[in-house]
Amino acid sequence: IDFFRDINSFPEQISSSALMCRMVDGIGFRYYWATYNLQESTYHFKPGENRWTIKDTLSHIWDTASWINESLGLDKLDKPEDSRELKNSILNLYFSIRNAFSNMNDQTLQAVTINKAPFWYLINGPLEDMLSHVGAIDNMRRTAGDVPIEPHFFKGSPPKE
Repeated sequence: IDFFRDINSFPEQISSSALMCRMVDGIGFRYYWATYNLQESTYHFKPGENRWTIKDTLSHIWDTASWINESLGLDKLDKPEDSRELKNSILNLYFSIRNAFSNMNDQTLQAVTINKAPFWYLINGPLEDMLSHVGAIDNMRRTAGDVPIEPHFFKGSPPKE
């Protein structure tokens, strides 16, 4: 899914829904480029003993995105086993989460809970956790010698070709 390849455009009006969409857009954008052209051998890279591989990290991100997805009342999905399918499925989950937020007004958003906890925990819990792990993937790729392409993070635009 190429939706997160370029997030340079943005809404003209600020709203709670637009802010939540933009947060997911930012995570999706960074994830897209952190995993773009990820070599098959790199999925199994492990930075040290008792550490996660990149595939383990992807699995955790998938679980976290799926948790948000279900908290928003969206369908429960089956986790892919294949590394590339898992990577792509995460982008699809991000897109579903983004679309769910885009259709929410303030009242609907305020009614969202995660593990019976208020909406705010969704932000500082799983959303921020996913962003942290995207950074870990980028770092592990560099350590493995599979350096990712650098987009323009500030503008949310792809690298110049």
